[in-house]
Amino acid sequence: MASSGFSGGTPLGSDPQAVFRARIALAQAKIKRSANWFDWIAAFSVVNSVILLANGGWHFLLGLGITNVITARSGAGQGRMIGLIITVIVAAFFWGMGHLTKKGQMWALILGMVLYVLDAGILVLFQDWLSVAFHAYALFMLSRTSPAIKELEAAQQQAEASGMFPNQPIG
Repeated sequence: MASSGFSGGTPLGSDPQAVFRARIALAQAKIKRSANWFDWIAAFSVVNSVILLANGGWHFLLGLGITNVITARSGAGQGRMIGLIITVIVAAFFWGMGHLTKKGQMWALILGMVLYVLDAGILVLFQDWLSVAFHAYALFMLSRTSPAIKELEAAQQQAEASGMFPNQPIG
């Protein structure tokens, strides 16, 4: 008797709907694990800006270079608040890309990654090589989302083609 790879010898293999649900759940878990990097990028960008505004002399490697530039060039007084607001908006954009990517939106993944590559270019200009290296690592981790989205789409299409989950969103 062939095993589905999901059941570990349990009756799961005999229930096609359970197999499709397991495949979909596994793909969604992979997507979430990789797309969570957008959340970390957004959060640490705001933290880095707050540290910079408090005249801190260090930053986390995971944040965005553009938010550091915005905060550093925001000046004093009201300019600092405007810089922080712009940083929050940019961070919210990256969080949004992560949110949409977790829903299986490939375009959001690609757009977020392209903008993160451009952000790495800013860090290259400032010769912040350690942050550039960390950007490369984060991009590698984000790139693992694409195959997981394809797995999710394939599992959903196969489930629908088999008559499973009629008129019911499964993603």
